[in-house]
Amino acid sequence: MPPEAADAPAPQALDRLVFRLRLWLSARTLPARIAGRSFSGILVQASSAQPDTWPRFPVPYIAKRVGRVARWPILMRNNRCLRTGLVGFAALRRCGYDPKLHFSVDPKSVGKPRLSAHCWVTLDGVEVINASIPGQVQIHVHAAPALDHHDPRGARA
Repeated sequence: MPPEAADAPAPQALDRLVFRLRLWLSARTLPARIAGRSFSGILVQASSAQPDTWPRFPVPYIAKRVGRVARWPILMRNNRCLRTGLVGFAALRRCGYDPKLHFSVDPKSVGKPRLSAHCWVTLDGVEVINASIPGQVQIHVHAAPALDHHDPRGARA
């Protein structure tokens, strides 16, 4: 578990409910928000999630909830890892974490009609949403601009 995850307080009931609704809405609107965008455009949009706008939930709680909202997609049925990766990346960012979004391809699928690719999210080098797939080659790691954390006394953390 990433070191940042241990210091997060337990979320309150109303905060948890609002968080779950926001995640559900984010997962359901994702296909429309990324439709017609280039890969770089999708990454720019994922990075635009405003940091520290949601309570700082523990990482395992965020990962569990992201997995649940992405379970039964209406659209993007064949892209579950991308859906959970993008929703999870944005949620972690909004909760004040600095996640990284990883992309890989199966080298055996290169040049075939359908490319086999995968997406997962790490925090401090630990896989927190999805897991890498052995045998696939990592082709890109996306990190949003670093967050500027402040402690309650105004000093930088």
